[in-house]
Amino acid sequence: LICLIYFYISLRVYFPNISIITLSSIFLFLSFEPTLNQWNRVLYSETIFFGLQILAISFLLSYNYKTPLKNVVLFGIILSLMYLQRSVSIYYFLIAFLYFYIFFKKKFIFNAIIIGLFYLSSHLFVGFQNLNRDGKIYFLPILAKEDLYGYFVPKILKYSENEMYVKSFQTRHDKINNFVKENNLVSEEFIDIDARQRIANNNFAESIEIIFKHPIGSLKEYLVSLTHYFLLKPNEIHFLQENNTTYNGHFYNSDKFKNEFIFKVIYSLCIYVISLIGLYYIFKKKKFKILFLLISSILYFSLPVAWHKQSSYLAPVLIYIAVFFGVGLNNLINYINKVKNVR
Repeated sequence: LICLIYFYISLRVYFPNISIITLSSIFLFLSFEPTLNQWNRVLYSETIFFGLQILAISFLLSYNYKTPLKNVVLFGIILSLMYLQRSVSIYYFLIAFLYFYIFFKKKFIFNAIIIGLFYLSSHLFVGFQNLNRDGKIYFLPILAKEDLYGYFVPKILKYSENEMYVKSFQTRHDKINNFVKENNLVSEEFIDIDARQRIANNNFAESIEIIFKHPIGSLKEYLVSLTHYFLLKPNEIHFLQENNTTYNGHFYNSDKFKNEFIFKVIYSLCIYVISLIGLYYIFKKKKFKILFLLISSILYFSLPVAWHKQSSYLAPVLIYIAVFFGVGLNNLINYINKVKNVR
């Protein structure tokens, strides 16, 4: 709530003539839109990450050449915390650097050095924590290297003409279990860090090889996943908790999801059409700073993880879509009122 209030104030500063309908729509969307807020359920998890996202976009929107040094330092800390909270944020600093370079070139080097120092500090902190625990410095969770292999590669296997390869294909869990058995280990926890990273690196390399071997099939599956990814699913976590099930496709294969599919499509289209109206209006008004921030952030948090079906991966993107939605809804209401007056 504190982050949302700060965001509210930042928008009023950036858009002096912004309407109360736009502000209220953005605020209500971020507060109550169910696809987003169903994942806002654990204080130390998504709640913190969503709050950090909102603080980061608020700072960038309100930044100008007169912004004091302490605010830049604070932004560096926010970016570092985003990385510590969710590894997907590891390269988000590039969005900030591009923003400063394009719109505030005179202070680009200064800002890059300040932010870079704090960002480097957080990486070193993670690296040395891993060194103390595992005996090796690394900065990304091992599982992050295996996302492609675990979630996307199985979808491409049907395009392979090598039946023997398809039949002998091992999931990442199979590989881990086989390694544990072959080396007479008690469990995965006893795998040496070098061996575990070697397995992860091999899985990643194999994923890239399979994708390049089947470019058309990979593109087709990616587009299908992208469509499914952007489908708003307001009751996913409710279904999983109500039925005491894990993700693993249980929700998507359920009768409940299939029966409600058309309503989810309609709901999604309403949100996205209104948001596209907002995008068009912001572009028409030549508000290129906020346009750059929102579009680049949406692309950053969506394209690399689009093969995941869970709406938890879409939730961070909805933070930025909310602004387009608020602006679009305001202009849609104004248009309807104008049409009524003409009649």
